[in-house]
Amino acid sequence: MMEYGQRKLEPPIESSISKIGEHKWLVGREHICELADSSDRTDAIARWDDELGREFRLRTTDARPQASGFEPFYCAGDCAALWEFAGKIWKVKSSLEKMQMEAETIDFVKSHFSGIPVPTVVHYWNDTTDRRSFMVLDREKGQTLDSCWASLTDPQQEAIAKTVSGYVERLATSQRPSMETVSGYGIDNPTLQPRTKYDPLYPSLLRLACFRKRPMTTSLR
Repeated sequence: MMEYGQRKLEPPIESSISKIGEHKWLVGREHICELADSSDRTDAIARWDDELGREFRLRTTDARPQASGFEPFYCAGDCAALWEFAGKIWKVKSSLEKMQMEAETIDFVKSHFSGIPVPTVVHYWNDTTDRRSFMVLDREKGQTLDSCWASLTDPQQEAIAKTVSGYVERLATSQRPSMETVSGYGIDNPTLQPRTKYDPLYPSLLRLACFRKRPMTTSLR
């Protein structure tokens, strides 16, 4: 989440992916996803088939093709945006130096805790120039709990809750000598800090308080 006083992302997070042709997309500045040419087996970071059996590939590019807007199906302000095309889910998140990448956390869970389901990551990278990370994911089949929870019986809901709590208990067995991410970066999260009688005033909270106290002024031209 962007804090007050920080420079906004440019281009905006929702403009991270654009369409440059039929079955062809520009992802960030240097990657293209396109319908693959069966005769060309070179210059591909990743290849896969969609649900219709069409082969797509992801490759790098130095070109700056003409692009048109391509709206995400979900956007969380300056923080993250999600697209679905070429049979995959494309997730873009704002990123800073030494900020934990979600794909690396997924890989850690996958390699250390077999049996805990995690998304399948096809490819990921970090764009330090535009301060955002990109992740290509398989589309997981099934319903979200948000859409089906109300239709579940009490025993079904209880079974799911027990399963999730079991995952949490297993993850809690992973320990480090200091409070850090799986890649060794620091954690700046108030919910993980020791509780005291008075919660600490973080710089971001002070800036927010000052912002709310400023008088609102308008001008008509």
